[in-house]
Amino acid sequence: MRLGFLKKLSDRDRPAATPAAEAAPAPDAPDAIAVIDDADALVVIDLSRLGELMQVLSTDAVRQLILIFLSETEAELPAAPVAPEETAATARRVHKLAGTAAVLGAQRFHAALGTAETALKSGECGPIEAAIADVHRVWAATKARLEMLDLDTGVVT
Repeated sequence: MRLGFLKKLSDRDRPAATPAAEAAPAPDAPDAIAVIDDADALVVIDLSRLGELMQVLSTDAVRQLILIFLSETEAELPAAPVAPEETAATARRVHKLAGTAAVLGAQRFHAALGTAETALKSGECGPIEAAIADVHRVWAATKARLEMLDLDTGVVT
């Protein structure tokens, strides 16, 4: 993710304060919208984190950041198998994606990327392939949530 882009967006003139409710789910929206039924209970997209982001960036800037994240993640997602000589470079790419996922509140994707980074650093083939498969599975859910999110209401449509 291009961090310079984030800096430019945060330096733009913006109205005084954006209400936190802008990213919060509507009162009648079911809690399950943002959470996958899972034992670890990590949120697919943490709407409160997006709300915090919209305190420093405009809604349009956050929308643009999400679009760039979607595009760049598709291009950067690692594919198994990873050649032994590529594990370090792949771990660096995964680390960058994890950082952006954290900024956008993509908790499950961030966690899956962290697991993949650890596996890549271990260099063991089996854990790497399993972790990358999980990254792709979680990315599909994350991508779907981000594409359905209405930033103006904070509701997944």
